[in-house]
Amino acid sequence: MDIQIGHLKSDSRVSIWNCSLLGGEDQGPREKIIDIMDLEDQSLDVLYIEKDCRNEAVQKLEDTRNLFPIVDSKLPADPSALKNMMPEELESIVNSTLNSWTMRNNLISIEQIFTLTQHLKTLWSSDRTSFFEELWFFLKSNMGLKNITIIFHDVLRSEEEGQKDKLVFALLKETTDGRRADIKTCSEAETTLMEHYKNSFGASIEILEYHPEKYEIVLASCIEKSPILIMGNVLEMSPLQLSLLRAIFQGLQ
Repeated sequence: MDIQIGHLKSDSRVSIWNCSLLGGEDQGPREKIIDIMDLEDQSLDVLYIEKDCRNEAVQKLEDTRNLFPIVDSKLPADPSALKNMMPEELESIVNSTLNSWTMRNNLISIEQIFTLTQHLKTLWSSDRTSFFEELWFFLKSNMGLKNITIIFHDVLRSEEEGQKDKLVFALLKETTDGRRADIKTCSEAETTLMEHYKNSFGASIEILEYHPEKYEIVLASCIEKSPILIMGNVLEMSPLQLSLLRAIFQGLQ
């Protein structure tokens, strides 16, 4: 898994650091410089800002749905020091930031859990697409997941009169920029995957697979006999995060 970090050190330029956590020949952080006006198009895990560098572009990001933390910098100001960091060091810094961010979001969600659950319940009955888009945002902002894929049951409406609608598996997949999710009908591979896990779907949401060395996680649940499979990458998942997720799904039953 790669992590991508924004580092705002001036009013006009942003350093974007990319680092692979899975090793390889070139596993150290790699830097590119972008104009501040291109910041909102970047796929970031966190944006660090040096003192007195907040501006309209940052404010615009903060005023929209935050998909990643935007915080005061914890990075060394010297680019050479950052470039020479080991992936484990950079992971520790980013993980600490993400943990603080998701913890804050968890506490807000706990305070609003009844309203949140009722909102999702309404969407489940009236707008299945919006339900899974909201679930995707919740998984990013409260669980810290990225590269999210969700497979679920959907209804394929018949285009011919007299033909019955068809129940199919649909796929929500996060876009490569990490800023939105697209939904389409599943391929045969995803349908086979759901068949593989067919005995794992219950009312509670459970972790089916977790590979911390690859940062991979697979979760499964079922709402009104409709199976849901969630896959993604995560640096770490706390007991509080899992308990909150279980509470949400229990409230949806």
